[in-house]
Amino acid sequence: MKSNSISLFAGKAGAKLFTLTLAISAFMMSCEKNTEPGTSSITDAEIVSIASGALGVKSGGLELQTQSAVILSITNQNPAFCGTVTDTTVIKQLDSGAVSYRLAINWRRTNNCAAGVVSSFTHVFGGTASYTTPELSSNDELTGNFTLSGFGPGSNDLLVNQRYERSGTQKFKSNDGREVKSKITISTSNLKLSRGTGRILSGEGTFLVSGTAGQDAFEYSGSITFQGSGKATLSFTGGKSYPISWK
Repeated sequence: MKSNSISLFAGKAGAKLFTLTLAISAFMMSCEKNTEPGTSSITDAEIVSIASGALGVKSGGLELQTQSAVILSITNQNPAFCGTVTDTTVIKQLDSGAVSYRLAINWRRTNNCAAGVVSSFTHVFGGTASYTTPELSSNDELTGNFTLSGFGPGSNDLLVNQRYERSGTQKFKSNDGREVKSKITISTSNLKLSRGTGRILSGEGTFLVSGTAGQDAFEYSGSITFQGSGKATLSFTGGKSYPISWK
């Protein structure tokens, strides 16, 4: 087993990738509370903020982990390592005014080959991430299981199947600074990725977020439609849809 430690996305190019813009502040104070039977007083906007944190780049979210998986795969696409299991520790932090994050993640990847050619990579990872945005601050634990394919000759884009979980405590800067404990699970199937940048180009996924806000328990589910260029639409089951974005 090989083991190494790296810091991904450093320098100016990395800083550009990590310019996050959550497209949710416009409705933070205007979203109506969910009033369906059995739901809590948490607002749609707060749920969207939690989901955005689980997806965004500067919060160490799904797209950042997807980029990391692509880099770790591309740089180790060597048939000599077929079947090899390798551990890598990724430590990263960024402070840029009102938005900052820190993360430490342990990755374990396996090179999968067919007929002596690398065909896919399996990544299993876990770690911690904290972040601050204009809407909230959060301290989380995260885990993931990604399978990347499409490494054969003539393939321009990659595909990824993912299961990503993030649990933590969020402190909102509105609503008297209340704290919410949440767990969000995101699953995707065959998301299309850029081989060059690792960014999500298109595809769909599902989400389930549950937790407690004060004495109230909540649970929301829905779908995520990825549109590329750091944009997605979050749609609640039986409810509204909200655009979110990051760069």
